[in-house]
Amino acid sequence: MSLKLGKTSVGGSRSLDICDFNIRSVYDIVRLHDDLARAKKGIKEMKDVLFVAAGGALGTSARYSIQLLLPAAGADFPFGVLLMNWLGCLFLGWFFTVTLRSWRINPRWRLAIGTGFTGGFTTFSTFTVDAVRLTVHDRMLTAILYLLLSVGGGLFLTWAGIRLGTKMTQVAPKEEHL
Repeated sequence: MSLKLGKTSVGGSRSLDICDFNIRSVYDIVRLHDDLARAKKGIKEMKDVLFVAAGGALGTSARYSIQLLLPAAGADFPFGVLLMNWLGCLFLGWFFTVTLRSWRINPRWRLAIGTGFTGGFTTFSTFTVDAVRLTVHDRMLTAILYLLLSVGGGLFLTWAGIRLGTKMTQVAPKEEHL
């Protein structure tokens, strides 16, 4: 379906439509607009992914560096992984509390630090492998203790981080001077 409005002479020999309005053209314009909006959203999401990846690389490097400083983990108990996960829980509880309550930071930095860095710093997969390894080596009580300390300690330290962040961001009441 087309709507043609008026004609004008071009070079005296041909006529050109001033306005050739075509329904198909409108559909193409709307589709192009939608495609551009999706591409723009995709670029934003890709930037978010890159921020998380960069934070993850730094968090993983930090975890590995700290574990190099710790005594080698023996078959008795995986203290290094437990420590990394506990520190990550404490940090994440504190970080999200202070950045949501008082420190206004770019959401991409929150992703890079909270999801990327802390996700790379902590290690759920190593935690589960260590728990399975302990049970395979018939160290069931140690495995149960490790699971309880990891999950219970993680919950407690996340709560402690939230409390610490809350205390740090509370506004002190102003003293009234007479």
